[in-house]
Amino acid sequence: MAKWVLDKVMEQGLHYIGASCDIIGVCKGQPGSYASAFNTNGGGGNQCMASRSTLASGDYALQDGDTSGRKITLSKRAGLTITNNGTADHIALGCSASSKLILITTCTQQVLTSGGTVDINEFDDEILDAA
Repeated sequence: MAKWVLDKVMEQGLHYIGASCDIIGVCKGQPGSYASAFNTNGGGGNQCMASRSTLASGDYALQDGDTSGRKITLSKRAGLTITNNGTADHIALGCSASSKLILITTCTQQVLTSGGTVDINEFDDEILDAA
């Protein structure tokens, strides 16, 4: 017997990301907390590397997944001011009202220098069909 799930079930999880996330940050290492993901005044370890960017509902799109299922795609963010030197390798999404870290993903490693700018390319998060 095959497995199946209605697309709306997957969309609810993705919709939570789109409805809740209003801030995005570039990080060195996987941040373990909201503060380490979005606090731009430095420190060691897993830290925020660039000024935060605010997000709105128009920055997201729900659609069919590339492989199967459904995905949410976040539009490109351009010109974030780099606040700390180091190698960025993670992107974090959060909710500023609740100081909640909601999603962390990896990105291509890039050496950042304070005072410059960095872009976050369009990316998506996909939930595959039941297998």
